[in-house]
Amino acid sequence: MERTFLKIGNAATADETVLLWQSGRTNPSPPVALPLRDVASRLGTHKAIVAVASETVALLPVTLPVRGRRQRLQALPYVLEEQLLEDVETLAFHLAEGTEDDGRLTAAVANREHLARWHTLLKECGIAVEALVPDALLLPWRPGSWTLAQDGPERVLVRHGHALGGAFHPDLLPLYLERLGGEARERGRFPESVASYGVPRLKEIPDNLWEPHSGDWLAEADTNPPRLDLLAGFAAERSRAGEQWRTWRTSVVLAAAWLLVLWIHLGLDVLHYGHERSVLERRIVALFHRTFPEDRHIVDVRVQMARGLSRLERRAASGDWARLLADAAAARPSRLRFDTADYRNGRLVLTVEDSSAQDLVRFLHTLDRRSGIRAKTAGLTTAGGVTHARVILQSQGG
Repeated sequence: MERTFLKIGNAATADETVLLWQSGRTNPSPPVALPLRDVASRLGTHKAIVAVASETVALLPVTLPVRGRRQRLQALPYVLEEQLLEDVETLAFHLAEGTEDDGRLTAAVANREHLARWHTLLKECGIAVEALVPDALLLPWRPGSWTLAQDGPERVLVRHGHALGGAFHPDLLPLYLERLGGEARERGRFPESVASYGVPRLKEIPDNLWEPHSGDWLAEADTNPPRLDLLAGFAAERSRAGEQWRTWRTSVVLAAAWLLVLWIHLGLDVLHYGHERSVLERRIVALFHRTFPEDRHIVDVRVQMARGLSRLERRAASGDWARLLADAAAARPSRLRFDTADYRNGRLVLTVEDSSAQDLVRFLHTLDRRSGIRAKTAGLTTAGGVTHARVILQSQGG
């Protein structure tokens, strides 16, 4: 089967150099190095299997007690959490299709930021992606074997299962193979052969298992790599998020509109109450100037009003008119209203009105009981249910 491969490694911009080649052809051409931005013109209508650096994707064998792909994906973060250094909230999880020869599944774990970067970069460059996999899974492989390939001076790729593998520094490779071999022996699954592409002979591998290959592994890349499309999983996740947003979009828009109406209403209330406050403040100032015309400047209306009332109180104690007015105010029933007051020759004449004549009588009786005051009424009239009267107050000695 002929496939087009694109090895982007850790490319982060469209100007970085990548490798493009085809495998499975009768006479495969060598990989071509070119800027990522020029790949789309070479691909035409074809899709590419895109390989990223295996250091950015962890491939882990896992046994899951649940059935169903969705339930397994939901369980993965909890099953693998103790094996991972990063917070599971920052990671994306995917399952490879098929199982390993011992029946286990393979989970791929990648940082969400890396997936977002690859998704954006490939989309901006117009590259049609068939699948996105870690580059170790492109190594040629057959069941019951391991494959090693030198991929640069400080990088060795290892594939030791259907969807298991990774990338390692040459100095760390012996330790990794020793641990891998120990696990394989425990499971009775030690490889029947180890294929090597440019990797020097390793003492950890028995001589009868070592199979050196002189060709370039890229030309012999697996034309049917395991289906482990991380980008498709990421796109599906974003699509599900979009669907959830569409489900709630109407409610969110309505809620936003309602909040806007509330804010407008609140703003109008603030303006209205601000206007009323300004009107009240002007009325208070006008009342203050009418009551205390000698005070021309207002600094603190409350303090100055209190001082003015205190002065009036002191004056009321020293003058008949003030005392008469103070006593009348103290005796006034709640509904009785004073219209005018006129003080002449020791007599205070009040014009009052009330809807109840009884209030007027009670007012006069209350004043009569006060020492030093004589009170009488004159000009009593009733019109429209309201009683009008003139009340004359004077000191008993006057």
